[in-house]
Amino acid sequence: MRSMVQIDAEKIENWIAMLTLGLIYHHWNVVVAGQVVVEPMLASSNGHRYMDRLFTARAGRRIAATSIGGRALTYEAVMGADSALVSAWRFAIYDGLELAGDDPRVRASTWYSTVLPIGLVDAAEVPGIAVYSHV
Repeated sequence: MRSMVQIDAEKIENWIAMLTLGLIYHHWNVVVAGQVVVEPMLASSNGHRYMDRLFTARAGRRIAATSIGGRALTYEAVMGADSALVSAWRFAIYDGLELAGDDPRVRASTWYSTVLPIGLVDAAEVPGIAVYSHV
């Protein structure tokens, strides 16, 4: 039997964005606030495939899957090979808690965030990548 609990996705997205900035500093000792756009998102199946490719691409630095609080939060990341202002992050909350929306295409257990310098196109503007995103 499945239970449904309504959540405010915008609050989770804001938390993911702040968490991303904090983890960039924590792991890489780089302050990027004010220089980047952080785009948290739940992705469609096409979006998952696109984002997953980023984690196998050439990267400047990597963070292997890391778990906090007995898998309450698991994350991993890759930094762009040429810039500390470019990174992609993958998060699972509560051991991969599945989230769903009114749109049946939105059913995911993984949040992603992309970090790009202000002025560059972000993943939400690429057709088919982000089903639900917030700037």
